[in-house]
Amino acid sequence: GDILYYNGTDWVRLGAGTSGQALLTQGTGANPIWGTSGKVLAVHFLSNNTRTSLSSAVNLTWLTVGSFTKTNASSDLYVQGVVPEVGTNADALGCWLQIGTNSDPGDNQDVHKGIVRNPTETSNHTGGTIYNMKFTGIGAGSQTVYVGQNNRDNSSDQPAVINPNNSDEGRLQQTASQFTIWEIAT
Repeated sequence: GDILYYNGTDWVRLGAGTSGQALLTQGTGANPIWGTSGKVLAVHFLSNNTRTSLSSAVNLTWLTVGSFTKTNASSDLYVQGVVPEVGTNADALGCWLQIGTNSDPGDNQDVHKGIVRNPTETSNHTGGTIYNMKFTGIGAGSQTVYVGQNNRDNSSDQPAVINPNNSDEGRLQQTASQFTIWEIAT
């Protein structure tokens, strides 16, 4: 139904909002409105279990986790995910998460990058990267999620694997990179 609020001078009637709207404040000195801030517009689950190897090279290796459709150009994306990894040397790998539209993520201009350093141990011990990130400014439409890894210092001899399996470490079954993406109205 309708509500009454005091605008500092008079009591004012605010008519009922539409289905799904909530009453929002606009800060000190501003009148309340009906809106959709914080409303979940969509939830996407992406998974990829392709074993992807990073050779002893300086190049960033990419894995496409999957694609989804972003419904609103002004909404934000909240991303949680995990990327299992195994390294063959004792040091850190640089891990990247990108969301964009270009089939070559390394050249993608509509992309957001997150870098997480992942410690690994010598002798193929498994680790991984956990992502908990917010992305803004990504347009509506089809978007692709890429993960990548680079060696620790842009030099050679730091091979590693995304989504390792028992060929990388005997205790493993096939692992998978998995992401949940919430699209939230702002």
